[in-house]
Amino acid sequence: MEAGQDEPINNVSNDLGGNWIKGIKIHAEELKLIKNRLRYKSMKELQDEGVSASAKYFIEDSVWGLRINEYLKVESESKKIASSPKLAAKLAAIEVSSEKKLLIAIELASSGYEISSLNSILQIIEDEEVDVEERVDAFLLVLNNILNNRNLAQRLCKNDLNSQELLYNISFVERLAKCFKAAVNSAEDSLDTLSGAISETLMSASLRASPKLHRDESVGFCIAKERNQISQRLSATHKKPVIRSIHHLACTGGTLISKCLASMCNVALVGEINPFNETGTKYELTNPLLLLRNNYRKLTEEEIMEAFKEQIANVYRICKNDDVDLILRDHSHTDFFIGDKISKICPIKDGLGDDYELISVVTIRHPLDSYLSMLFNGWEKQFYPNDINEYSKRYMCFLDKYSDLPLIRYEDFCANPVSTMQSICEILELQFNEDFLQEFGDHKLSGDSGRSGTKSIEQRSRRKMPQGLEESLQKSEYYFKLIEKLGYS
Repeated sequence: MEAGQDEPINNVSNDLGGNWIKGIKIHAEELKLIKNRLRYKSMKELQDEGVSASAKYFIEDSVWGLRINEYLKVESESKKIASSPKLAAKLAAIEVSSEKKLLIAIELASSGYEISSLNSILQIIEDEEVDVEERVDAFLLVLNNILNNRNLAQRLCKNDLNSQELLYNISFVERLAKCFKAAVNSAEDSLDTLSGAISETLMSASLRASPKLHRDESVGFCIAKERNQISQRLSATHKKPVIRSIHHLACTGGTLISKCLASMCNVALVGEINPFNETGTKYELTNPLLLLRNNYRKLTEEEIMEAFKEQIANVYRICKNDDVDLILRDHSHTDFFIGDKISKICPIKDGLGDDYELISVVTIRHPLDSYLSMLFNGWEKQFYPNDINEYSKRYMCFLDKYSDLPLIRYEDFCANPVSTMQSICEILELQFNEDFLQEFGDHKLSGDSGRSGTKSIEQRSRRKMPQGLEESLQKSEYYFKLIEKLGYS
């Protein structure tokens, strides 16, 4: 099985004979020991010391190995109980064997992640390939861990609960008791009553009256399940790894839209990117290629593209290990508006297509507004001639280069940000975060020339036209062609 690949969920091993649940209890105890030891040593140090054969059961190169190691690292570093509900929910949502599902459920129950633990054990309860009695035994084992941990948590909080929290806790325990009764009275051929009782308990955790930890786990699990579905669909559709990209010209609202994209679920947005840009300073200590170019010699296009591909490969690997979607924000201004000639190569589109499946979108703005904004920033000095006709000509070259991609209007985004972001997420096959309007202002991206620190979305008034521009518009060969091509008036 390749690294990062899910294994079938129905895969109860025969290695432990008929008593596989007892074997999982042993693994759970070892998992707890490793988590405690990680407070003082790294996973690599523990592996170098030589872990037991059964501990190697959950230290492997797969989605399971990545998620459990990510969870263990964060949990071992935290001094609080149940401090990482997002990671717990993600761990509960991965599709693995029922053995590992039970191991996850026990660990999460013992660590205070009640909802994630119940979500994990529910998948075993509904696994008809596992014996009915074994499913009941597995549930009772997890329930016992939940109740033991609740006693500990209540002692730690010293009964410092408000009336709403107290009522919820009473109701939650009653629901757990209902689950216990359903398990004890389960029929030989059906666990529908138990499954329904667990589902009802999970639904109560998503209500506004529930504590924040339970709500966070509920939301996190739904996000993780949806993400699994998207990943499976992409894997079935595309043979190559998937990278998303967004392309736009300077002063077209790209930074604002990119901030909103960066606020979507499980996204890492990197930009602005263009390895052929030569406007960097001589003291970018983290960019050895730029320093080599400045202090030794200019690099060839082939050398630049080779290094660029290697860097993207490393970025993609990190994002994959973190289970986030990589979005590359292009710096198209470099290709189309710097220098006397338009670049023959657009690095993302022309350089990455052989190795990755690119899912991309282009965002645009009325050319007159973007040109006026460019004048305001003084960026028209980067190309010549720098009049509106040349600007329109180069804008059209940009559109021709990405003619196969869907266009999103900045003006439509400002008028209807939620529906427009939903459309962009559908194009890029990303999970939509309905809370992005409250979060996008916290993201810091390059290119924040005009909207630094803004936390609202609204279309700005057109800047005042400088003297002579109106006449230049009327004489322009390309401006009105561009307006017609884009459908602006």
